[in-house]
Amino acid sequence: MSELTDNMVSIDGAEHIRFQRLVFDTSRRSAISGKGNSIEINACEIVRQGTSGIQLKGKRNRITNCEIHQVGGTAVNLCGGQWKTLTPSGCVVENTHIHHWGGWQRVYCPAVKLAGVGHVVRHSRFNHFPHNAIEIRGNDHLIEYNLFQDGPTGFKDMGAIYGNLGAHPHQRGTVIRRNFFQSTASAYPKQCAIYPDNGTMGWLIEENIFYRNGNEGTPPMGAIKTNGGSYLTIRNNIFVDCASTFTQDYFLATWAKNKVGKYQQQWQTLMQTYDFKTLPHGKRYAGLLKLLEEDRIYPDSCLFERNLIWNPTIPLSHQPPFTSHGGPSALIQSKDNFAARSNPGFLDWKAGNFALHQNATVFKNIPGFTPIPFDKIGLQQPAGPAPRPVAGPQKSHPSPDQPSNRS
Repeated sequence: MSELTDNMVSIDGAEHIRFQRLVFDTSRRSAISGKGNSIEINACEIVRQGTSGIQLKGKRNRITNCEIHQVGGTAVNLCGGQWKTLTPSGCVVENTHIHHWGGWQRVYCPAVKLAGVGHVVRHSRFNHFPHNAIEIRGNDHLIEYNLFQDGPTGFKDMGAIYGNLGAHPHQRGTVIRRNFFQSTASAYPKQCAIYPDNGTMGWLIEENIFYRNGNEGTPPMGAIKTNGGSYLTIRNNIFVDCASTFTQDYFLATWAKNKVGKYQQQWQTLMQTYDFKTLPHGKRYAGLLKLLEEDRIYPDSCLFERNLIWNPTIPLSHQPPFTSHGGPSALIQSKDNFAARSNPGFLDWKAGNFALHQNATVFKNIPGFTPIPFDKIGLQQPAGPAPRPVAGPQKSHPSPDQPSNRS
């Protein structure tokens, strides 16, 4: 039990500081918190923190090769970048293992909370979490080569990656690619892997592997779920034993129709306040300048293409390739998807290896399908201050119940 009620380290405008091979163990607040630039936290362990692990506001801040666990709330909170110019922050979370967070503040306290522009989360592992793992606010974030396991475990209606940005339609441009979502859904209903909620717009979701994600039900919860999202591109992904692949819920036509006026007022205020024709947003984000002209209740700009679907043991709860609720599925643009009836070419899917043979049948059935570099997903070297062996490139990934690499 700690009596330390302050942050273990507080930063106020400092720059070019490195914390390396340190253990930050036990406080009632945070291990490292503050504002600064070029702060590097490398090969550290952060454990038993009361409210959060790391909170940093600034640019070029890096969290690499760390292990963060047993945190009461959010593990990492990053803020930075310039939204008016869409200048990226240069902040990175890489090769970091975050697990068992959200012990006290269990909802909307993710492993990594992104706010601002251009943060990167890559080659990391997230497991054992009650609510979401990554929460997205802002623009142009990149989430790639990560492994997600065993969560959300405590609540319904949530995804491992979550964004609620419909009231902020200028916050677009996030790319989610080459991640492995391994059995992320639990016994709770309405769970998914990626959840652009409440009208979130303009995400690219490509080259991910979804294994046993989503839930059955009426309507089913897809491995990817959106409530009224638009300009979502879902491309070149693999769905294996998912009860549903992608679900579009036209929420403003059904259970949230009483919120239409509120959203319209927020959108009108935004477009009157900022001249996006003169800001980079207008050129970068398709549809932003037409926000008030397009049908926001029944959006028709989502694209689902070149996706592989295979259900060897869990039946697909809808006709391929996707489903909708409260509106027609025909509004989703679809092409070149393939629902396999037999193994489409995985090396050893039963052992958790979803790499594809060079001559896999999927390449014949989906022209232009890009192989996903499965061995590059997840941790690429030991995480934490002590040397811990990792046996070369991972050909399969640990089960959700496997402990962390600390013995």
